Amino acid sequence: MYRPDLDGLRAVAVSMVIAFHLNEEQVPGGFTGVDVFFVLSGFFITSQIADKLRDGSFTFSDFYGRRVRRILPALVVVLLITTLAAFVILLPEELRQYGRTLTAAVLSVSNLIFWARSDYFAAPAETELLLHTWSLSVEEQFYIIFPACLFLLYRFGKTKIRSVLLVGLLVSFLGSCLLGLSYPDAAFYLLPSRAWELLVGASLALRVVPNATSTSQRIWMGTLGAVLIVSSAFLLSENMVLQVAILVPVAGSALLIWSGYGGPHPEGVACRVLSARPIVFLGRISFGLYLWHWPIIVLARLVWPGEFSALQQATILALTFFGAICSWVFVEQPIRRQAWNWTSGKSLAAAGAMVIATAVVTGETIRGWPPGTLSPQAARLAQGAMDISPFRPSCHRSGRSVETVSSACILGHGKTMVTVFSDSHGTELAAALSEIPEFRVRQLTTSSCSPAGLSRQIPLCGAIVRATLSELVAEEPTIIVLTAAFSFWSRDPQNWPAFEESIAALQALGHAIIVVGDVPPFASATSLPKYLARRTRLGISMNGYDYKVSPGILQSDQEIRGLAARRGVGFVLLDAVLCPEGQCMMTIDGAPVLFDDHHMSMTAARYLVKASGLDLMLRETAKTLGSR
Repeated sequence: MYRPDLDGLRAVAVSMVIAFHLNEEQVPGGFTGVDVFFVLSGFFITSQIADKLRDGSFTFSDFYGRRVRRILPALVVVLLITTLAAFVILLPEELRQYGRTLTAAVLSVSNLIFWARSDYFAAPAETELLLHTWSLSVEEQFYIIFPACLFLLYRFGKTKIRSVLLVGLLVSFLGSCLLGLSYPDAAFYLLPSRAWELLVGASLALRVVPNATSTSQRIWMGTLGAVLIVSSAFLLSENMVLQVAILVPVAGSALLIWSGYGGPHPEGVACRVLSARPIVFLGRISFGLYLWHWPIIVLARLVWPGEFSALQQATILALTFFGAICSWVFVEQPIRRQAWNWTSGKSLAAAGAMVIATAVVTGETIRGWPPGTLSPQAARLAQGAMDISPFRPSCHRSGRSVETVSSACILGHGKTMVTVFSDSHGTELAAALSEIPEFRVRQLTTSSCSPAGLSRQIPLCGAIVRATLSELVAEEPTIIVLTAAFSFWSRDPQNWPAFEESIAALQALGHAIIVVGDVPPFASATSLPKYLARRTRLGISMNGYDYKVSPGILQSDQEIRGLAARRGVGFVLLDAVLCPEGQCMMTIDGAPVLFDDHHMSMTAARYLVKASGLDLMLRETAKTLGSR
């Protein structure tokens, strides 16, 4: 029985996802629209399989033929247009990386690729043109396994279907919770931790849950389901534990599907709203909307860094709807209307194999695309991504274990010891200070773990900071330079009192403290070197976007001044040099000031050490400390 309210639910799901990607702050939980899709997919596909198993007409060739016709044609069109745009807009290294994801997307393994890339210094997810195909890959991997399992259960264990489904659902959910504790990226991308969402829909299709006993119960359950889904878009966020966040929309979707049982048609306000013609049409083109929206948003971000204006958002939406409607009218509908038989099935399989082979060859060819397609100026700007401390690979710590102060790298050969105690934002600063002849620098830098000792990314951060402070007790007083990603501390204001506690502990040991402010982050999904190289390559003026002091930096400057006044410590604000009158320099001597979007480059570090007067402050502090 066709249910227009479920097409309406598709519309809600895709709207949540698109709104989230356009403006995360306004719709912080919109990412859970994907979870609504998973439940709906499990319900629809299992219903189709179960109906054919009951009447004995199920065949694997028919099932997979339908999947190919449903997914591949529209996907291929989107991939083709996206690839053409990629050749124009992406830089050579980005294009090679895109080739790999193109191959993976067609082979339905892109979720594995994006999981493997999810490390700290990987390309930002916001710049991956085919990132959205991870969910399609999860679904296709599920439908490689699930139909065969259901077929065998119908053939040999029909009475145990409900029990097996519920056990599989529970195991997948518990496994997802456990995996999420230590490997959240794996829990997000991989099928075993996502299968339970599809199994919720499958369980509803197989009527594991009894029908509602009354019309009023159906209405109330449908209304509650709609409330849960809509509230998840606005009340949840990516900062929450994934499994807790997605339980809400999954439960809401299950209730809405279940509310349609036990009567001739779904009832209640929620179902009537979802069954409205415009919303149903949106649901019918939801696959095209999902396929088109992300590449368009990414390409727009690469050309228009920063937050999208209202006009830019409207342009992105218009292009997304245009692409989705064209896909629906000229690709999806004509192919769906074709007759299906063994002959066309074999032809379709052959065509599908040719498309996949062509896409794989294209992807692999792109991966081997020769470099040198940039002008010398653009190439130098792109090379800024490699302008990092030569000691970063060997001396910067990951935070996976509590390492000793004595095992830290000592850079330089000067007489005066300077300790740089920081998260990753101090790495290039330490290297630049070590180039001053009279100093040798001890590098105590740990990814995402500042001297405040608070970190959501590094569970051991508190233990690392405590161990560092306890080891410094036994040392003679030295100069300690403290810095961090201060611009991001507005997300967790508790960093500031914790940071001051660390300063007080170091001062009690007689150490001389200098706090160095952070460099302003580049408000873009892409890195500053890539932004500059891309604009140079496309012949776009560098004045098209301002690199300004961020609100987070302005707030951190104020906090540092207050802290210095209270504790009597020295401080240097780098943005005062880098951003005269609030407008920041993008390059120094032709090289980008950042090597990504928020870490200073070595070129900038060397310049700022001298231009800010930090080198002079260190010399004066060394004299004062030596005269005690």
